[in-house]
Amino acid sequence: MVLPFEDQAIDGVLRWGGLKLCGLHEVAAASNAQGSEAAATAFVAGIAGRFGRMVRKTSVWVIRRELPFGPGLQRCGLDPADVFFAQASSDDEALAVMEDCLRDGSLGCVVGEVPKVDLTASRRLQLAAEAGQTPALVLKRWGRRGVCPLNELSGAVTRWRVAAAPSEPLPCPGIGRPRWRLDLARQRGGTGGSWTVEACDERGLPTVVSGVSEGAGAGGNRRVA
Repeated sequence: MVLPFEDQAIDGVLRWGGLKLCGLHEVAAASNAQGSEAAATAFVAGIAGRFGRMVRKTSVWVIRRELPFGPGLQRCGLDPADVFFAQASSDDEALAVMEDCLRDGSLGCVVGEVPKVDLTASRRLQLAAEAGQTPALVLKRWGRRGVCPLNELSGAVTRWRVAAAPSEPLPCPGIGRPRWRLDLARQRGGTGGSWTVEACDERGLPTVVSGVSEGAGAGGNRRVA
């Protein structure tokens, strides 16, 4: 079972035509800038909301710091009433809670905010997701050293990088719909891709404005939108 983005520009690049239900998916901001961190959080919220609605189950979001802004989550497609938030006192505890929740198999999705997940921990989460047939989303926060969280090896099925991008100018004074630069940094057995998208709507779906995917041949890029 997969969760499509309902846009062929992205789904056509993903090996399974969407995000695998029983898999680990990692997301990180492209930088430690506040706008990019917010964009990454919103992207995760949209996916989590759609996973939960697809199977009609409550989700769990394991946090290490403050609660996400409820109205902001709802605007991106995740109703706070459909999520249990769990406060972890350490990264190890957060990973342990995620693993237990994934193996339980009764949840729509398990989200964890963890700055560092090594290869062994990511493989454990992937196995737990497979055992419980439950999707795992890891939101990898930037640490104080300023090193990209996606630099370390991982057993995740997909890895995404999100950055804030300029919105389209409006014909009148006001703020346009937020835009992101969305990069599929890696997917197991497939190619990557980059898109400019409008931020997730209330259904949790981003809208592709333009983008390219890595070509199957040597070094080429191909337009996907």
